[in-house]
Amino acid sequence: MLYLQWVNKVTRNDYKLKHQRVEDGHVLFESEREVARLTLLVEHHNSGEKLPFEDGDYKGISIFENREHLNNCIFSNDDWYSAQCPSCAEAGKDNKMNNLQLSKNGFRCMAGCNGKDVLAAFEKLTPEVSVTEDITPGQTLDYYTNPEEGGIDNARLISTTEKKDRFVNVDELEGGNFSVTIFNKNKQTGETQKQQHNVRRSALRSIWVWITRNCPVHATVKSSEIREFLAEKHGVPAEAWASHAHRTIYFDTHYYPLTILAWMRLIEYHHNGSITRLKEEFE
Repeated sequence: MLYLQWVNKVTRNDYKLKHQRVEDGHVLFESEREVARLTLLVEHHNSGEKLPFEDGDYKGISIFENREHLNNCIFSNDDWYSAQCPSCAEAGKDNKMNNLQLSKNGFRCMAGCNGKDVLAAFEKLTPEVSVTEDITPGQTLDYYTNPEEGGIDNARLISTTEKKDRFVNVDELEGGNFSVTIFNKNKQTGETQKQQHNVRRSALRSIWVWITRNCPVHATVKSSEIREFLAEKHGVPAEAWASHAHRTIYFDTHYYPLTILAWMRLIEYHHNGSITRLKEEFE
């Protein structure tokens, strides 16, 4: 069967023969999704180029590993998610926010967006890759407290890129909980976006205890390892962690606590979600 030859090396689950409609030895393509899938296969066969979701030369950020940045990311079934396609969204389309289908094996836009366009649009939604800077533990920069030079009062530098500085300020609240304020400042325009969130001390302590037990000083643990720990702790399937349905618990127990630990210079919080432990214990 010609179809089997074309999909021989394709790892995507929805391309497997058992998931197709077959009649008299022929695979049928009638629905919009089926035709879009066939179109990708034909283009791949005729051009010899890699399928967009299996581009092994791509070295950028993984959509699946950073799916919390997608709009309306919802776990469906068989390890698959649906979300708004970033490329469609840039064009003012996908109002139902479900064109993008993704799993750990790849992704596809059901409206037919090119994979490279989806990746390029997605990277705009995620934190930029940090460049190396000489930042000592606990450092604050003098100009932050000087509004005339565009600083942010009492903030601490967490990461910096060619286009953006990320500042964080943390205050301890009555009862021992924390308030974290994140400022993302565009270096070109000077525009600053601000996020503020309250974090329970218990959430901060829980993830720090796990880090001390699983990550020696100067070692690094992957985002997936952190996700598996927190998902099990909170009774959420690991594959659904950080999805739209569990977005609140993700920020309450994962993103904001790690941001505070980075502010404390206990860890370095990398753009891909992994962390590197910097110290033995709280000072």
